[in-house]
Amino acid sequence: MQTAFFVQPVPAIGKALTDEERRVAGNLDYGPLYLRMTEGLLELSKEGIPIFSLLDVFADQHRTLYSDAFHLKFEAGAESPGLRILAAAVAQHIGAAWKLPRSC
Repeated sequence: MQTAFFVQPVPAIGKALTDEERRVAGNLDYGPLYLRMTEGLLELSKEGIPIFSLLDVFADQHRTLYSDAFHLKFEAGAESPGLRILAAAVAQHIGAAWKLPRSC
């Protein structure tokens, strides 16, 4: 069975937050601890466990993506831009790790 594990992005790391995101994100003091946890988890990849960090997936995004301390925003009547970016990153990591042929 193929597996892959991902560290989800969080407002405290990897994105310059918009004013709106800063208002709803709450306390971001967990950032250093979350980063240390991520680094520890990524050490497992040296043992062949497919674990990937998505902490930088929003690094180039300047629009509001987070709706609170953990969740991505949904726009009325539309998909979530943040989830679309996240899904593309997950697909890219899985495709590379499992050596899947690109079909589109």
